[in-house]
Amino acid sequence: MKRSCAALIFLVLVGCGGPTKPLPLATVEADTGMVRLRAEGVKIEPSTTPEHIPLGAWYCKMKRVHYARPDRGNGHCEICQMQLTHKEEK
Repeated sequence: MKRSCAALIFLVLVGCGGPTKPLPLATVEADTGMVRLRAEGVKIEPSTTPEHIPLGAWYCKMKRVHYARPDRGNGHCEICQMQLTHKEEK
């Protein structure tokens, strides 16, 4: 009985920390090749280069860009938790 209760508690606790809603995959503008962003951010597969991210966007570049969003949000990548970079005009 004790093992059953312990196993049940473990499963409940592990289940509560499960993954959140999956991120939508990015789409690309046919005429410009730019990544189209959504308010909640987008997962970019295959990853791309910063040149394909719109000005003003926030993105995560872990070797290549794999996540981007139109605003800063919490400032961290929803995929790997690295700090986001702001794409500004140079």
